[in-house]
Amino acid sequence: VFLDLPLAVLEKRIHNYCTRGLAKPPEQSFADMFLERRPLYTGYADITITPAGLSQEEVCGQIMAQVRTRLSGFQSRQR
Repeated sequence: VFLDLPLAVLEKRIHNYCTRGLAKPPEQSFADMFLERRPLYTGYADITITPAGLSQEEVCGQIMAQVRTRLSGFQSRQR
């Protein structure tokens, strides 16, 4: 599950990149890392949620709904 948030939101949420444990070269900025990785995350994610403006409960509900949809599709192919 990929939670697709804008760079500005992530920058507000992550206050200390050094203690966050981000695997990146020391000279790479957070913005550069975001731009490099976002296409990978969106390309490989089975489920992508855009949580902007949603509560935690709404985000969880969307994740659960998409997981159920994927599971029911998988189960119907197994029959």
